[in-house]
Amino acid sequence: MPLGSVDAVAFDTETTSLDVRKARIIEIAGVRIKSGRIELNSAHACLINPEGHIPESSTKVHGITDGMVGDSPPFRDAVVEFVDWCGSSLLLGYSVEFDLAVLEAEHGRCGVLWLSPEVLDVQELVQVLRPDIDNWTMESVAKWLSVNVEDRHRALADAKLTAEIYCRLLPLLQDAGITTVGEARRICQTKRQETFFSRHTTRKQIEPPNFHSFPYRCRVGDVMSRPAAIIDRGVSLRAAVGRMVDQGVTSLFVSGFEDSKHGILTESDVMRAISGKGDLAMSEPSGLHCSRPLRTVAEKEFVYRAIVSMTSFGIRHLGVVSGDGSLVGAVTAKDTFGSHGSDAISLGNEIEAASTPAELGRVWSDLSAVARSLLNSSVEPRKISAVISRELRAMTTKSCDLAQSEIVSKLGSPPVEFTVLVLGSGGRGESLLAMDQDNAIVFGGDVGTDAGWFIEFGKLMNSILHQSGVKSCPGGIMASNPEWCRHTGAWRSTISEWMTRTGPSDLMNVDIFFDAMPVYGHSGIAGDLRQSTLAEAKVNRPFIARLAKRACEINQPFGMFGRWKLDGRRRVDLKMHGLMPLFSAARALALENGIQARSTAGRLAAAADAGACDRTLTQDLMTAHGIILGTVLRQQLRDSDNGVALSNSISPAELSNFEKQELRWAVLQVPRIADLLGVPAVI
Repeated sequence: MPLGSVDAVAFDTETTSLDVRKARIIEIAGVRIKSGRIELNSAHACLINPEGHIPESSTKVHGITDGMVGDSPPFRDAVVEFVDWCGSSLLLGYSVEFDLAVLEAEHGRCGVLWLSPEVLDVQELVQVLRPDIDNWTMESVAKWLSVNVEDRHRALADAKLTAEIYCRLLPLLQDAGITTVGEARRICQTKRQETFFSRHTTRKQIEPPNFHSFPYRCRVGDVMSRPAAIIDRGVSLRAAVGRMVDQGVTSLFVSGFEDSKHGILTESDVMRAISGKGDLAMSEPSGLHCSRPLRTVAEKEFVYRAIVSMTSFGIRHLGVVSGDGSLVGAVTAKDTFGSHGSDAISLGNEIEAASTPAELGRVWSDLSAVARSLLNSSVEPRKISAVISRELRAMTTKSCDLAQSEIVSKLGSPPVEFTVLVLGSGGRGESLLAMDQDNAIVFGGDVGTDAGWFIEFGKLMNSILHQSGVKSCPGGIMASNPEWCRHTGAWRSTISEWMTRTGPSDLMNVDIFFDAMPVYGHSGIAGDLRQSTLAEAKVNRPFIARLAKRACEINQPFGMFGRWKLDGRRRVDLKMHGLMPLFSAARALALENGIQARSTAGRLAAAADAGACDRTLTQDLMTAHGIILGTVLRQQLRDSDNGVALSNSISPAELSNFEKQELRWAVLQVPRIADLLGVPAVI
């Protein structure tokens, strides 16, 4: 989870001495930090009776006397209250090793098992950022960060000061490439010698209990009722109830409204009508009693997304629409929840409820936990990557919502209709946890429409995504870049120009664009542009040939005697050596044959069904694709646990013998794309 999104408690203790063997805790306090903001109205402070004399030398430091703690609870009672108040929050301390050592000693005196909690030492973070500072005391660091210092050496005041310093460090840490809790923990551990804290740090169980993978494996179209039961708004309520009984359904869609939008009539609507008007209501038109507008979900959405919509809006029925927006069915809470409870609700709700980038970043905790649980449930890696991609697109949509609210207040409404596209792996539905931004804006209007509003919107959207943990694209493929924020006419010209060039960057740009998925705004603009460019690409044989040739330029990751070629980190980049050739080949095949699918597996399967390639070869390549995706995802989860920055590289040394053999087979299939495309392989 991003550092700015995690719930944390900055805490401090005051003691009777600085000798860990003798020191007794006489005060403990904490201040909450939520989504990168200090909640000063949510603090906890408690004096503790040490059941012994407080030395005067100690009192001179913190001002706490025997008389002040006489009626206070003993440590055992006070610490239980403090732990309950902290909950599962990440703890922050300043030079925290001493506090942890005294807490461990106090636990020992009480005969209670000590397990060190999740803790970050704020002083160590300062040392990572500013190793050149001579003095890392709280006062010196506070001065560097322009933080006011008040009432030092009381637990609550020092906890507040720790919280202030930490919040000032967050943007500096992000600039230094330290964005997650795991990365911060790891960088601190590598900076220090073996210490008490590093020996005793424990981890929380992150896999959700009783996890059900059904909502993440199945699509809405698999569970919906079809066809949709639709009545005209003028049909009487009595006739509508009769139709519900005859068809054995609990709701009907209602049409015939002037705005062409459907409504929904449920059993609850009928009961409310009868409760209000009695039998008279039964003769009235159904359109008077239905609920509008009808909430809908796409037929190809995952079931968990339908669950999120129902819980968000407090409803039990959704209309199901096809790709062209036609109403094709209905789905109910019974269809989606079944025996699966609410496991699927939190993923998605975090996004829907977010009002700041920090709150949006909280989704990473649920997303990684769901990915881990799906892997443990033997769910196909491609389905897991589709779930991750869905949430990347949802985060982009929410970032657009937040950005538009702010931009409209400054610059007014957008001058013309526009749409935001997620490109590359996010559009294909093949993202993993090491994702960055690939997005663009297409806007309509006249050719001379000023892009200024959209550039500012893109800058803010990209910034929100970056702050929430979806890092900026190193290559600048983002909506804030004027090259990726264009009028529809300019986009057509640009894409046509890309297709005539032979440079690697031109081919990469056009490749990325063909995977685009609209996520915000007027999707019809993007749809028209995509169809016209797909049609142009299909008849451009030289362009298709260049794409195929580039896909077959494969650099196998094996050296002498079949050993893996490892980079400086003892790793192998499986995107370069496996995923990229596969999705590039599938894309070229799709463009050549007019295939609309975006995913690699969908493109390969459609090509085989159309007789454009050998089915057995296609199946082998699809299997290899799934194996490579799963290997990378498992590595990312291990790296996440260890605070290693996520990437598409894997460590062969960390694989089991079976995993090594399986991965070797998968990577050796990749050169066979030359047979798929009919291009001589360049290895």
